[in-house]
Amino acid sequence: MARVWAGVDAGKTHHHCVVIDADGKKLLSRRVANDEPEPLTLIGHAATGGDMAAFGTPDRLAGFAGLAPAPRDSGRIRGNLRRPERYHRGLNRVFYHSAMVSITCSDESRAFYDRKRAEGKKHTQAVLALARKRVNVLWALIRDKRTYQARPPKHASAQPAA
Repeated sequence: MARVWAGVDAGKTHHHCVVIDADGKKLLSRRVANDEPEPLTLIGHAATGGDMAAFGTPDRLAGFAGLAPAPRDSGRIRGNLRRPERYHRGLNRVFYHSAMVSITCSDESRAFYDRKRAEGKKHTQAVLALARKRVNVLWALIRDKRTYQARPPKHASAQPAA
């Protein structure tokens, strides 16, 4: 995977984001709204280089970010899961902080977090579960080439017949 660097010039109403590769070639330069989904989508583009084939599945992207558990099996002992030793710490940090912020800003994220806590998960486990869910959402946004909306678009098959 090629190395890329991303920078953000923060403003009051908009941010300007730039992504460059190791050779200094500008991969992306975009003005984005000052809300959470826009920079998150940009981070996803930077992580994959805009190429969905780089990871193949959202599970691989989550594994690269350290959000998917890795098996720690030995002999007849199976089912032990742990955090992988090798993962992209920067990407992990972005998804973790994004999940932390979304708990306070998004009702859907708060409900998901509260549900995980009610299931008996510790705070960190619930936040990581939310971060993992956000990886799936980000993946779907990149795959469908659309921006985040609080409610998903309705498909023609879901519309009642007139």
